[in-house]
Amino acid sequence: MAEAVGFAASVIAIIDLYLQYSTAVGNATADIKLHPGTIPDDFIPERWLEGHEMSRGINLDDANAALTPYNVGSRSCMGQTLTKTELYLTVPRLVRQLDFRLSSEIKADDMYMKDLWAVQPKGRRLLLDIKPVDE
Repeated sequence: MAEAVGFAASVIAIIDLYLQYSTAVGNATADIKLHPGTIPDDFIPERWLEGHEMSRGINLDDANAALTPYNVGSRSCMGQTLTKTELYLTVPRLVRQLDFRLSSEIKADDMYMKDLWAVQPKGRRLLLDIKPVDE
């Protein structure tokens, strides 16, 4: 394979595929998230913590860069800042005013997750008991 050259050159080499300059190249965000280096199929949130044994062998900067819920660049969501601000205001308010507990009706099978573009419980039910906090 020839040495890959910069974007200013007339030909760009990607693996063994040679593309003419100005050829549009892209990928789906889902493809990035399924890269084996991020251990995509296992629920291990600790792997994202710096210094944790599960984070060894994972480039955390690359892994965090793969998380693009609002997309990036010129096609990024214009409402991203507003959305994050609303979440920063709403979530603490809910946590202060409501008591969240797992429902007594919960079964292990109820919490099996199904991936249909967005992960959701298989039964599509919220299995929490939510009550106002006694003041």
